[in-house]
Amino acid sequence: MIFIVTGKTHSGKTTFVEKAILKLKKKRYRFYGILSRAVFRDRKRIGYDALDLKTGKKFPLLRRKAMEDKKFEKIGRYYILPEGIRKIYRILLKNISPENILVIDEIGPLEIKKKKGLWQIVQKVLRNEKRNSIIVVRNTVLDKFLNTIEQEKEIFSVQKKGAFNKMIKTIKERIPDA
Repeated sequence: MIFIVTGKTHSGKTTFVEKAILKLKKKRYRFYGILSRAVFRDRKRIGYDALDLKTGKKFPLLRRKAMEDKKFEKIGRYYILPEGIRKIYRILLKNISPENILVIDEIGPLEIKKKKGLWQIVQKVLRNEKRNSIIVVRNTVLDKFLNTIEQEKEIFSVQKKGAFNKMIKTIKERIPDA
């Protein structure tokens, strides 16, 4: 079962998922995967770090400025740090277990339009139909993402009133044996 959390850019998708994880952990649900956390300097967003949900460790994923001596791919205003992508691949492949809920934050234009970033690993881990997953998907690419998956899914928009409680209730109903 795939639980999809969607919304606009900077609408609170990551916070929504983070709060859901905290609530569900109290009921003994286990998670692995990554959350993307904004990084600020002098109150300006300078990039994103990935948070490994299993270890609690953060590492750089996207930055507004790339290192001068390297050529990094750019998406929007940010440069993708290849080592961050490699770490995510290792995290997602290392912790595969049917009793853990996979979390991927987030699928956006890089994955859907360019088939880069997390696209290959997302396709690989979602092939397992028995895996339960929470996937954050930017609203602008939601329809295209839905066309790529065959598994049963529920969609929760962070802008919709009551979506948080509905998602918690749905997860408890669909995965009762945590």
